[in-house]
Amino acid sequence: MNDVAGSLIGVDLGTNTGIATVVLNLRPRTLKLRLLELASASELRAAKKRHKDALRFHDPRVLSLWLHLQSEVDHLPEPVWVAFEDVRFAKSLAQAQLWSSLRGALWTLPVHPSRYLSVTTSTLKKFAEASGGGKDAMQKALKTKLAIADTREYDDNIVDAAWVTAWALETHFGIGLQGIV
Repeated sequence: MNDVAGSLIGVDLGTNTGIATVVLNLRPRTLKLRLLELASASELRAAKKRHKDALRFHDPRVLSLWLHLQSEVDHLPEPVWVAFEDVRFAKSLAQAQLWSSLRGALWTLPVHPSRYLSVTTSTLKKFAEASGGGKDAMQKALKTKLAIADTREYDDNIVDAAWVTAWALETHFGIGLQGIV
């Protein structure tokens, strides 16, 4: 399964969304990492003012995510696979609604339903550094296991997106992490 064609997008959903992309059949496989700020604080305030109590129906972050990911899908070799962290907890109703809306945006991309992969937070943490530790441990593991020279510039959203992608590469495609640059 190492010579699989297509592309993989790893996503860590949130107001600041981490994105990691890799073309599966290129050598060397290059992991491209980005952070998307889906909406600025002023854009959110303006949307809240315009839509009062109905922000969840007019949240600019949802459209922004869909447009960014649609552009990724359009520019990557097919078939495109999408992997994301399946967060199963929320601190508030607003957070649960936002994650649900962002997942909805993810699922409306032109990707075959069988090409969506999800990993729970606990599984991802254990995969990343073998003990289920926190953000600092995942940063360190990213630097050593994926041979990324300097992880200080990456926030935890990018780190999670990189690990979501690495998890999908290893568990679903049988591609070892040592082949990633």
